[in-house]
Amino acid sequence: MKSISRSIAVLMLFALLSCSSNDNNQTSEITQHAITNNDNNNTALDGAKEPVALASHRIEVAPEEMKPTLISRKKVNEEPQKSIQELTKEIVQLEEQGGVDKNDAIIYYTYGEALTDMEKYEEAIEMYQEAEKRDYEDLKTLYYKMARVYALQGDAYGSMEDCLIHARKEGFRNYRALLYDAAFKNWRSEYDFMYLYHDLFGKNQKAMFKAFVTFAPKKNLVNDYVLSPEELFENTNYDYRDAMGYYDNGRAISGHFEAFATGVSDDMFSREGGDNYRYEMLLEKKAQYVAVIYSIEEQWSEYILPKKYHLVTYDLKGNKISELDIAKRGSLKRCKGFVLHPDHSLTVTDYAIEWKKGAKEALGDSEEYFRYKDLKQSNVTTSKEYQITATGRIVETEGVAFLGMR
Repeated sequence: MKSISRSIAVLMLFALLSCSSNDNNQTSEITQHAITNNDNNNTALDGAKEPVALASHRIEVAPEEMKPTLISRKKVNEEPQKSIQELTKEIVQLEEQGGVDKNDAIIYYTYGEALTDMEKYEEAIEMYQEAEKRDYEDLKTLYYKMARVYALQGDAYGSMEDCLIHARKEGFRNYRALLYDAAFKNWRSEYDFMYLYHDLFGKNQKAMFKAFVTFAPKKNLVNDYVLSPEELFENTNYDYRDAMGYYDNGRAISGHFEAFATGVSDDMFSREGGDNYRYEMLLEKKAQYVAVIYSIEEQWSEYILPKKYHLVTYDLKGNKISELDIAKRGSLKRCKGFVLHPDHSLTVTDYAIEWKKGAKEALGDSEEYFRYKDLKQSNVTTSKEYQITATGRIVETEGVAFLGMR
């Protein structure tokens, strides 16, 4: 009897999943998107690494009191590395000879790398420019290295941007370098970072999606993550947000990510400014799917500052799989909260709420909003269980919870 019940439950589950695969079908409150059938769909989010070509020599900067020595070989049959003193001697000889020889470009390029390691940025730029004059072959890497030096100097605009644009025109495709290279750390924290990144890689959905998820704070859940009416309404206070590091941990979502967060681009074209889209957390199942929770907060309202939390799952190329609103405030009579479990199941709960007598009058003409201390009571009206499946589908699990899906 137990085996028959299990078989029936499995059939119910398969039927539910197959129905949810249709484009834009509504299963409960879930928005489902068609899964793209692609053999490469399950490759790692970073994909195959595209290395930035380096010079044939690696540089070790030796203390000045040490005599120049040859560094151990990297690989069998590879040329030995050169010390900074040897490179300096070669550069002096080339300068004395005069003229421009393209065969000397590699020496100038390599010397530029050594000077960068020594934090002699002005001299490094000069060496890279000399390599350019001598027709250094790998221009995409040369321009990228020049951009790095300008960034390390604190020049996040002008020359750095020009070099990156030139690098892209020469075939530079390594968008991960801009997202991870420590030289661009300060620039990445600027809102304008995404403007140039979009200009360079905006037509590459995977590059844009990688940037989208890179800026989201990743959560590896060990315990339940709870957003009850207490957390929902306490977060309307700006002092509380500052104390909790809300603005530092939950970065604003760039308007260039419209493909992944619908409506976020409105802020770029609205004279008054659109809603405030902000990352809340990222959940990643390696080589399967990525789930992002972001919030959408309106600019202003009376008594309650409207805000909702939206859960979206994506395949590893940034195609949406499922969407679900999981928390919301904005009404004086009801709100929605959730509990997210470590196994990526969640409980979404609707509450009926009642405010303390005199709460409205206590606000007066201030620009503050109702907080949890103003709430008299909150009562559960409905509660639903969901699960993010192994393929990234959000499904309602009522009736199949005993299958281990929670």
